[in-house]
Amino acid sequence: MAAAEKLSYEARFGDDIRGNVAAVRAAMAGGKGIPQSAQTAPQKELKGKHTNWFTDGKGYSDEQPAPAQQRSRYKQITPGMALKELAEATLNNMSVMGEDGFQEFEKRMRRMVPDHRMVRSIKATILNDKPHFGSCRIGKVPLKRVETEEAVIVTELQYYIANFNTVINTDDPTKIHTPQGNDFGRTFFGVVVDVNETTGKAIGFNKSYPQGGVVFQTNSSKDALMFMTAFSSGKKPQEIRDMMDKAAQQVAQAQSPAPGMRR
Repeated sequence: MAAAEKLSYEARFGDDIRGNVAAVRAAMAGGKGIPQSAQTAPQKELKGKHTNWFTDGKGYSDEQPAPAQQRSRYKQITPGMALKELAEATLNNMSVMGEDGFQEFEKRMRRMVPDHRMVRSIKATILNDKPHFGSCRIGKVPLKRVETEEAVIVTELQYYIANFNTVINTDDPTKIHTPQGNDFGRTFFGVVVDVNETTGKAIGFNKSYPQGGVVFQTNSSKDALMFMTAFSSGKKPQEIRDMMDKAAQQVAQAQSPAPGMRR
């Protein structure tokens, strides 16, 4: 499977779930035509990191779950799903995307900067009010570590991929996403977060960085690779862009026939 397809939710899963998600979304709107399975029992409010990230000191745990079944296959989304099932399917699918995202980005990043500092960090989440939309952390870079009498605070730059077009804003930490429509899309973004090293809980976005801690957001995987490689290595984005352009030119030249030769 091509890298571009691996990092596109709709290309990856769209043939099987595009129409079904539309049916589920229609069922959720206004309460009409709600799938029978969703009516059989009261639905608990779906909790996701983006709805309670830094409220009441809950934060989130960075601990990896105990090894379970390998998430090697996506889960289908069907119109009869209860909201909990829909959320679970999205979480599974985003975990697949996140893992593939790390592998693809790290492989290309290593070719340009072998000593980059990005480490694997996979954690998928869903949007509370749109459980077919999700994001997944794919990696992180430690920026600094500060010891106080109360705790040890680690500042991290965390990289994410989302399966929808969104605008990231940290003014309201409980709602950092503004989805641009109801259709699948793709957004890569990086945010700076302070984490309590002892508890593994996030304290909040570090807004001493530009744009309230939102270091970048883009729909382009090429731009995402540029930003992630630059911020993971201490280089400037333009330096990485020049390296990428030079590599692309070398590939194009290698594929071009020699003078006087036919294809």
